[in-house]
Amino acid sequence: MLVATLTLAFAWVGWLASDDKNHLVGAYGWLEHFPYVATVNPALRHTIAIPVGMSFRLLGVSEFSLIIPNLIQYFGMIWLTWSFLRRSLNEQVALLACLLITTAPLIPIFASVVFTETTELFYLALSFWLFHGATLRERKATLLFAAGLCAGFGWLTRETTAALLLLYGILFLIGYGIPRRYYWIMAAGFLVVVGAEALFMAALTGNPLHRYEILISKQGSIPYKGAVEGDVFNRIGNLSVNPVLDPLLVLFANHEFALLFYAALPAAIWCWRAPGLSIQQRNTLRLLIAWAIVWFLFVSAVLINLHQRYYTVCAYVAAILIAAWLVHGVARISKHLSILVFIALLSANYLAIYIDNRNPLFGERSLVEFVQSTGEVVYTDPVTRRRALFFLSNAGVENRVLTTSPPPTGVLFFHNPNRANEWTRSNQERANYTPDGSWDLVWENAQGRKMSGIFLEWLGLKDTLPPSIYRRLNQPNKPVAVYRAP
Repeated sequence: MLVATLTLAFAWVGWLASDDKNHLVGAYGWLEHFPYVATVNPALRHTIAIPVGMSFRLLGVSEFSLIIPNLIQYFGMIWLTWSFLRRSLNEQVALLACLLITTAPLIPIFASVVFTETTELFYLALSFWLFHGATLRERKATLLFAAGLCAGFGWLTRETTAALLLLYGILFLIGYGIPRRYYWIMAAGFLVVVGAEALFMAALTGNPLHRYEILISKQGSIPYKGAVEGDVFNRIGNLSVNPVLDPLLVLFANHEFALLFYAALPAAIWCWRAPGLSIQQRNTLRLLIAWAIVWFLFVSAVLINLHQRYYTVCAYVAAILIAAWLVHGVARISKHLSILVFIALLSANYLAIYIDNRNPLFGERSLVEFVQSTGEVVYTDPVTRRRALFFLSNAGVENRVLTTSPPPTGVLFFHNPNRANEWTRSNQERANYTPDGSWDLVWENAQGRKMSGIFLEWLGLKDTLPPSIYRRLNQPNKPVAVYRAP
């Protein structure tokens, strides 16, 4: 847990004003109205909105109290993984797996952001391990029912839980682990949760399918986040070649996974055969491989935009497979080689976390800092104000930040070039938010350079890299400034 805590502090991101904004709407809804029914899909994720609302009630509204429920589920996921792996494989595998999971860049980064990934992984991992435990025991009913309940909570978190349900369906068809009739106990647990939510919706809205109508209506409005002109990455941050290869590039060409999936390939091949392990241990590893494959294929085929975070389950499984491979496979050939591989993976994970932009709202945080230092009203572009609103509200200065196009003569204007692409997407006139030579500079703030950028410049490699890549490695956010409008 110490490593998990230190890594979490190192990877900390915080408020993003993206999906977490809608989860905040849900939390405020439950805080101010009981019972509450949201009208936007993310706010209907009760497993996120209700705990955040409770946190606000107990601790007040702040960035930290917003994230506390996520942190509890993050540490809960680590504990349950350790607990089940220790019994299913051994303590060495459990330890190495937990270290790889807690340092795999994507997982600790999103543990500090109120998105769906941490909550979903907590419930799905618990469901998976409860099901696995049921296949090993004579008294199965309670564990299977609990596994179904957890899958139901996963479903209420995000409908990508359907990938786990698909795995259970396949296992039912082949009769894996338990008699087929026992699978219906797990289905009953799932239906209790989903059915209870449907009854809740029917009682408050008259429509038991309220959640699904909103979800379906939203699908047509989700834009494809394609290429950015002059950048090698698309708007998600992925390299894009074609629909067939793009899912693989997400896993193998993104720093969020470091070297994890390069090691996971030989690990999965070894784990499928698992020479020298018991049948029970081999089945555990094969079941994990099946989960990762079904998840990868489902997400890649169904979702429009392949965000790296959608493959969190694959990263979770990969870490476990690598740990089993290193302990039971590589170490039998050479303990020194096993240690070196593990150190290399851990080092790559921390390097990937370091080069990640862990302060994507640098401009918005700078805006709050400046507004608190001046008594004047400050104008900015609408995108920056919207993303900074949570910070501004917590600081009690939201009424001193305004937006209009163009800003009035003589006012202070906060210029945030990091939102320039979003101005274009929002149909804002870029010229209205871009100072020229007639504007007087009042204040500016630049993010410090990363050692990786300084090192590359010292090696003379700065000009050999695409500008967008070097910017990420050197200074992810552009400097912001305050001007006096002419």
